[in-house]
Amino acid sequence: MLIGTENAYQSARSLLQERYGNCNVVGTAFMNKLENWPKIAIRGAENLRDLSDFLQKIIAARETTPTLAVLDFAKENVKALNKLPLEIQNKCRGGIPTL
Repeated sequence: MLIGTENAYQSARSLLQERYGNCNVVGTAFMNKLENWPKIAIRGAENLRDLSDFLQKIIAARETTPTLAVLDFAKENVKALNKLPLEIQNKCRGGIPTL
């Protein structure tokens, strides 16, 4: 924008397309962020809301990012489930008691 030439504008568009328009790059970024998400403590209501918001972004991105279809597999869902407090995990698994 500061340079103001057509060439600079096209270069900036290309860079944005490369970084944010490539569905493989976007999908990998979402998956890495989910994989590195910290485990949520039992009293972590705000962190739970943040994870929920992030998962909603993934759902929206799935429409244009085919690489996120990997989240349809149970193995990947278990990874996300393990980010939740144990009490919530047990409810999701059908009430399995903790030892």
